Formats: sequence, C-alpha cells, structure tokens
Amino acid sequence: MARRCHRHRGQLPARPPPRPLRRRQGRRDRRHHRGPRGRAREPPHPRWIAEKYAAPASAQLFRVYVRPDHRRAGLARALVRLAVDFVAADPAYTALYLHTDARVPGAEPFWRSLATEVHDARDGDDRTPETVHFEIPLRR
Repeated sequence: MARRCHRHRGQLPARPPPRPLRRRQGRRDRRHHRGPRGRAREPPHPRWIAEKYAAPASAQLFRVYVRPDHRRAGLARALVRLAVDFVAADPAYTALYLHTDARVPGAEPFWRSLATEVHDARDGDDRTPETVHFEIPLRR
C-alpha cells in the first residue's frame, strides 16, 4: 500500500524493509538491537531500570529530533504530546520511559520540562554517555 505525504502530490513508494543489524568489530552493533522482552540494551542501563520499564507494560520514547533550523517552534513538544496521548490511550501501558544524553545541547532542560527524572547515571567521565533517565506521566 502506498503512502501519502503532505509535501508531495501523489503517491510515495512503500516503506523500505528494516535495515539488518550492522556489524562492528566482528560483533553486532547493539545500538539497534532490542533485548529480551523488548528492553533496549544500548547504552547499558542499571538492571532495576531495565526491569521496571520492561515491555509490554512500558512504552519507550526514542530519538526525538528536530533540525536546528526548525527548533524553538514547539515541534518537539507537539511530537512528544502526540506520543504521550497515543500511549495514554492504550490501557496496556503503565509508563512512558526515555533516556537522554545530557551533553546534547538543550536536551536535559527540554526533558525536565516534560518528564520526571528517574535516575541520573552521570559519572563525570567524558568518554561515557551522560545518561539521565526519565518517565513521562500518563494522564488518563
């Protein structure tokens, strides 16, 4: 089935098939790998977070990104609001979880304005991700 796009008149081709996992240094690149029961495995998270936000009861929000020339117009907030509404409409979900790297400019203040911090995993080492874990409340 062909898709429609508001920018193009007419039809777009069907979505391409998902890309296979890439190989890196002789092993799978785990950035796109989903662990057992749908848990994300990369970057490594504390075990209690992986257990608390395990599928199928938890939804996870991944890679919310707005190009720099379109920022500060409310686009990311609108996208997140749509995702939250979608998850809240399904009673099977009890939580909406996300994590962010606090080194990304503007990421931490943005998520703090929408979500509640669950765990700050920053260790002060510039070579590792400065991960902050959040949960977005589901208003029903």
